[in-house]
Amino acid sequence: MKDSTKVMNILESFDLYQSYNQTARAHNCSPNTVKALVVARKNGTLAQRGVRQSSSSMFDTDQLHLIKELVEASEGVIRANVVHKRLVAIGYKGSERSTRRAVRKEKLNMELGGIRSLSTPYHV
Repeated sequence: MKDSTKVMNILESFDLYQSYNQTARAHNCSPNTVKALVVARKNGTLAQRGVRQSSSSMFDTDQLHLIKELVEASEGVIRANVVHKRLVAIGYKGSERSTRRAVRKEKLNMELGGIRSLSTPYHV
């Protein structure tokens, strides 16, 4: 991820050259990077590039509680795909990958003796 100064310099160069390849050569980056930045600027999503939502915030409180209950009830043996099926049954629309991450965090929390929670804003 390029910092905002580099991004602005790349976009200024693109405005001058009107070429992905020439801009990429001038800034020692890939033409695909230049194209992605130009498209993001055009779509108005440039400010949001690189900002990811943490996996724990993708779940609401009920879903986080269900994950914790299932992991604790199974003593950490339950598989994430089983938890995902249960979450989908109550209306979760996210990916199985997010569920696997949340289950892994909860299992780690259980191994550490409940020191950390899924709702913790920072990562292990």
